Amino acid sequence: MDAFALKLYKSLVLSLTGYESRLYKKYGDHIKCRKGCSSCCILESVFPVEAWNIYLNITARPELLTQLNDNSEECVFLKDSVCIIYESRPLICRSHGFPIFIDGEVDFCPMNFQNIRSIDSEHILNLEALNQGVASANMRFIKETTIEFFQQERIVLRKLCEYIKEQGEVRWQ
Repeated sequence: MDAFALKLYKSLVLSLTGYESRLYKKYGDHIKCRKGCSSCCILESVFPVEAWNIYLNITARPELLTQLNDNSEECVFLKDSVCIIYESRPLICRSHGFPIFIDGEVDFCPMNFQNIRSIDSEHILNLEALNQGVASANMRFIKETTIEFFQQERIVLRKLCEYIKEQGEVRWQ
């Protein structure tokens, strides 16, 4: 497995975690996103580098496979409005609802930042830069992985769960 691609991805996660911490410190009272808030949890597929991160989490904690969500309208990892893979959730899940700059505009969940006139620019996430970072890590990951399942353009989360069940244990290649 390409250690550089995984380090790059993990650095993006750490960067986003730092951003989230600063955002909550400054605007926490104006952010409704909390445990149990799951209306945006409808993710169906991820990049392979993110799927690998989820794969490692689930294979380390196989009991998670017994908690999967059968509701096709929600994310497979949403159980009773709580993310069961929170530690390894994809970048889009980590940034959803927060102020992002995309296509020349700032956007965020309409439940957040109510009755606030402006948000400091350092608290607005540049989604294009984040997407470029994860795309770079993903391209390198796909190029270097020897596991055919993880060489797809996108990985459907329900298919990832099936794959994990079929493997029975972690394959270190």
